[in-house]
Amino acid sequence: MKYYQYITISLTLTTFLIGCGESGTVGVDSKIERVTNESSLIEIRDGGLSYLNTLRTYVDMIPLQYEVHLEEASQNHATYLTNNNLFAHIESADNSGFTGVTPSDRTRYTGYEHAIVGENISSSNRGVEESIDTLFSAIYHRFGFLNYDYDELGIGFSQSDVYTYGNVYNYNMGISPLRILCEGTEQINGGAYYENICLDSTKQIAASSFTIAYEENKLQNPARVIWPYHGASNISPVFYEESPDPLPECSVSGYPVSISFNSLKNGAITIDNFKLYDSNNQEVTDVKLMDQKNDPNQHFTEFEFALFPMKRLEWDSKYHVEIAYHDGDISKIETVDFKTASLPYPYFNVTTSGEIFEVGVNKTTLFYLSPAHCNDKLTTFSATGLLADIAFYDANTIMITAKSAGKLLITPSNGRNFTVNVK
Repeated sequence: MKYYQYITISLTLTTFLIGCGESGTVGVDSKIERVTNESSLIEIRDGGLSYLNTLRTYVDMIPLQYEVHLEEASQNHATYLTNNNLFAHIESADNSGFTGVTPSDRTRYTGYEHAIVGENISSSNRGVEESIDTLFSAIYHRFGFLNYDYDELGIGFSQSDVYTYGNVYNYNMGISPLRILCEGTEQINGGAYYENICLDSTKQIAASSFTIAYEENKLQNPARVIWPYHGASNISPVFYEESPDPLPECSVSGYPVSISFNSLKNGAITIDNFKLYDSNNQEVTDVKLMDQKNDPNQHFTEFEFALFPMKRLEWDSKYHVEIAYHDGDISKIETVDFKTASLPYPYFNVTTSGEIFEVGVNKTTLFYLSPAHCNDKLTTFSATGLLADIAFYDANTIMITAKSAGKLLITPSNGRNFTVNVK
């Protein structure tokens, strides 16, 4: 988005995360992904699957495999959202492109053989990797991608110049052993069985066979997963919002640290201590530990836990995590170290209103307005002055590349106005 000399333009940034896995940022950055041909769409799908599997490899999880019915369902829903200018997991039969109300309905529509599926959605991202990273910053969505049950995936992508959110990525996940079981011709010769599991809802599946298929992936996955993983770098320092929102009292906080336990490889879990330390080995004490008991949306299981720093983490900084817990009667301790991302351009901290900063012509510079409280994020800003490329880098950071010498007055929604002298 360009700003022309001696005019004022106001811009809006809104964060969207909905349901069992949606996230994204709508802003002014014109660099959101634009796909022009089918081969590019294939690259998005292949790249997304590869990147997601790379992340899962870091925590010793089995890889996800491509599945054609899940991909078709993902693409159908992505197209439905852009065609109807919507952002949600639920579809309405009154809208064009309707293929099913829920993710399970939509995967059944494409011929996927069972109904136990998951869905993550993100919007307005500058590529599939950013989409996945954004979803990992949101705790409910992270647990979806790190679910011990899933082992296959389909990715959909759609965009439109008139779509409010620019573009949308949709991810459907499933369980191949159950799919294969439903595709088979098992005969029930007495004993307990299930119905309404497979695409053919009348098909009877022996309870013992269902249990074996449903537990197969869990048995191949690790006993526990900590995120960020030990040695991780380039971790976002911030979490904004999700819907339903795990932190409804705040709109900006630090990147959550999580641990989840494989129900087949652990007993009852009790967290004794969950601590985060900064690069000076000082404990970060303004935190919220979330579990099944205090999760405001009741999405956590008894095997999922997350520590939310109530303030943004610092850029380009090291952090240390210590988790002490009981697995049944056995006491255990886990530790990990990770590093937050560094900014790709020089940056200034904008601490008070009225500050003046000097930058060079055609030099991209970031202006970081650190949150004064947990609801201090930018929703809009206006810029008056020079020819410049200006965009949100995130909801506390503005990116500016001035095209000529002079002055720019930036007026953000939090009132921390500042001037940029371009020389």
